Amino acid sequence: MNREPGNPPEFESFEWEDQNASEIEEVAGWNNLPAWPSADEPLPPPSAIDDRDDRSNQEVHPASRENSRQNALTFQSHGSNAMFAYLVVIALSLGLTPLAATLPVERYAILWTLLAGFLIGTIITQKESVIIRIGLNDLLWGGGWGLALGALLLLVGAGLLAEASERIFVNMPDGAVFLIVVFVMAPVETFFFRYSLQQQRSILVAALLASVWSILLFFPTMDVIRYPFVSLIVGTFLIMLNALYSRLRQRNGLAAAWVCQTVVSLAWLFIPRLLV
Repeated sequence: MNREPGNPPEFESFEWEDQNASEIEEVAGWNNLPAWPSADEPLPPPSAIDDRDDRSNQEVHPASRENSRQNALTFQSHGSNAMFAYLVVIALSLGLTPLAATLPVERYAILWTLLAGFLIGTIITQKESVIIRIGLNDLLWGGGWGLALGALLLLVGAGLLAEASERIFVNMPDGAVFLIVVFVMAPVETFFFRYSLQQQRSILVAALLASVWSILLFFPTMDVIRYPFVSLIVGTFLIMLNALYSRLRQRNGLAAAWVCQTVVSLAWLFIPRLLV
């Protein structure tokens, strides 16, 4: 830009600022950028949007908080009922120990019936619907673990397992043992411990509680004082089995744990009676 000789230098700077300002306004218009408010224009109050957000939160969240509270109370009540039922059955198992020598079958019938009754009562009072679908994945995982462990047990100690089974089911025919293992013991224990208790307890706690139940159920008929070695092996075996069932319940579902317990129970309580 050429400055005339008579103009002072400051006029040139004013003209240059005006041109720059006009170019900035044109660029802002092309890019649809918001213009800066002037000093006289009042800014919107910052609390207007916050108040609307707070009101919306107050309208939406109380219902969700109430639903969460109800769900928490439901799960807590479910776990408390299952734990109360477990303590009652354990106490009754200890009280019925004298019947193990004379009426072992009747003792098993009372305890398993009571356990199933508590389980059904819990499901009815909590208005739950239990749907079990046994698919190919359940058969592969549950049946695979059951067959592998059962075959190993039969190869290692079929005679010891037959002796333990004879002591657990005293003077009981093989057909009755099969019916008890498949249609009573496996489903009742699976649904009570792996379904009802394990919903509110960890894998370790559920496995330990199930192991205590199995030991108190079977040991009174095994003559622990006379055969401590056999009882020790069976007790350790029961703890390992319940840990496996609980792990399958968490990883592969309830049906897989049910199938595994059925297969393993047949392998160590029923099949050895036929082989020896």
